[in-house]
Amino acid sequence: MSSPRLEKLPEDEQSRLREEPFPPLVHPMRPEATNRLPSNEKGWAYERKLDGQRVFGYHDGDTAHLTAQNHRSLNTTYPELVEALEAQTDHTLVVDGEVVVIENGRTSFEKLQDRMHRAHPPEDERTPVAWVLFDLLHLDGWDTRNLPFLTRKKLLKDAIDAKAPLAVLSHIHEHGQILLDQGQQKGWEGIMAKRATAPYAQDRSDGWLKIKIRKEQEFVVGGYTRPEGSPVPFDEILLGYYDKHVLTYAGRVNTGFSHGMMEGLGRILPRLEQDEKPFHAGDPPRHARWVKPRMVIQAAFTEWTPNNRIRHARFKGLRPDKDPTTITKDPLPNT
Repeated sequence: MSSPRLEKLPEDEQSRLREEPFPPLVHPMRPEATNRLPSNEKGWAYERKLDGQRVFGYHDGDTAHLTAQNHRSLNTTYPELVEALEAQTDHTLVVDGEVVVIENGRTSFEKLQDRMHRAHPPEDERTPVAWVLFDLLHLDGWDTRNLPFLTRKKLLKDAIDAKAPLAVLSHIHEHGQILLDQGQQKGWEGIMAKRATAPYAQDRSDGWLKIKIRKEQEFVVGGYTRPEGSPVPFDEILLGYYDKHVLTYAGRVNTGFSHGMMEGLGRILPRLEQDEKPFHAGDPPRHARWVKPRMVIQAAFTEWTPNNRIRHARFKGLRPDKDPTTITKDPLPNT
C-alpha cells in the first residue's frame, strides 16, 4: 500500500479498502429525515446540519474540480475553492462537504444564493464562502467508502490542511441532546446523527439521520398563478413533494422573493410550462399554469395542516443542486 496514512489503519479496516482508479464522479449519501434522536445513542456521532450547498471535491494530484450532488460542475461558481483544493498537493482525494455563507455565527442560505447562481464572479464582488468538509471518499488511489464513518473523519482531518476557506466539521460522540439543545438556542437548521461504524452508502441510508430544528425544507415546483393583466411575473408558486413516486400538492408560496429573484423566476417558469397538471395527489388551484416538475426551491413555513398543506410559507432560495425526484416530506421537528 502506497499511502502512509492508510498503512496505519488496523488490519480489519485495511481489508475494507479497495484500490481503484481515480473516480470521475461519486454519488452522494443522503440521510433519512427524522424528528428525534436515535433511541440508543451509543455508537452515534453528531454534527451541526449546515444550511448551504452540498459540494464534492476531486483532486487527482494535479488539478481539482467541484461538483454539486447532481454532478453539475461548480468550478466557475467557486473558483477560490478550486484553488484551495488544488493547494492540497501531496495526495489524491475526493471529499464531501457543504459550502456556506456565515453571518453573525449563523449560516445564511439567502446570502449564499448570490454565489450559487453566478459563474466567474469577479474577486472583488464575491460573497465570501467557507467549504466545511465532513467526509473522505477516496485517498491516494484507494476507495475509503467502506471504512467506518469515524475512521473516514479522522483520515479527512489528517489529509486536509484546514485553512480558510476550507474547514473540517467538528462532531461530538453520543451526547446528541447537548448539540440539539445548542442548535435550538442558536436557531440552526438541525443536526446530523451519523452511525460511527457506517460505511458511505451512495444512496439514502439510515446510517445518517437528519434531525430538523427549523420548519423548512425543499419542495418541487409544479405550477404558478398569474392574474390576467398583472404587472408582476407571478402571484404564487405551487409546491409539492414526492410520496411513493407520486407528486403531491403541498401548498403555495408568495413571499420572500427579492425583485431580482422574481424577475428571474418570471423568465424561467414560462419556459417550463406544460398542459398537463403534474400533481397527482392533493388539490391544487384549478386556474394555474402548470410546469414540468424540474425545479426545486427551499421554503420556510409555520406548520403542516391536517390535510398536508404548509401554512405561511416563505421562499428561501432555489436548489439547482437537488434532484426533484428525491424531494419527500420531512418530519416536523420536536420543539
